[in-house]
Amino acid sequence: MEDRFQSILKLSEFKESSAAKTYVDARQVFESNQSRLDELKLFMNEYSEGADQVSHNPGNYQSTRAFLSQLSQAIDQQEQDLVNHRGQMLVEEAQWQTHRIKRRSIETLLDKRNQAAQYLLDKREQDESDDLARQIFSSGRVK
Repeated sequence: MEDRFQSILKLSEFKESSAAKTYVDARQVFESNQSRLDELKLFMNEYSEGADQVSHNPGNYQSTRAFLSQLSQAIDQQEQDLVNHRGQMLVEEAQWQTHRIKRRSIETLLDKRNQAAQYLLDKREQDESDDLARQIFSSGRVK
C-alpha cells in the first residue's frame, strides 16, 4: 500500500514539475512580448519627436505619417498579443498552483499515515513490553 502512495506522490511531483516548467515558459514569452511592446513604444516616441524636427515637405510628411500609422498598428497588435500571452500565463500559473496543492495534500496524507503507523508500532511495542513485565512480575522472577 505504501508503494502505491509513493507512486502517486511521484506522479504528483512530476505533474507539478511539468506544470511549473510550462508556467515558466509562458512567463518568459509574456515578458519577451512586454519587452517588445516597450521597445516599439520607445521607438514610436523617438521617431515622433524626430519627425517633428524634419523638414515638412509634403512627401516626407506623408511617408512619416504612414510609417507612424504602421508603427501604431504594430503597437496595437503587440498589445493584443500581450493580453493573450498574459491570459495564457495566468492559466498556466493556476494549473501549476493546482498541482502544487495536490502534491502537498498527498505529502500531508502520507505523513499522517506514517505517523499513525509509527503510533501503532510504538503502542504494540509498549504493550509487548508491558506484557513481558507482567509475566516477569507475576511469575515471581523479580528480584
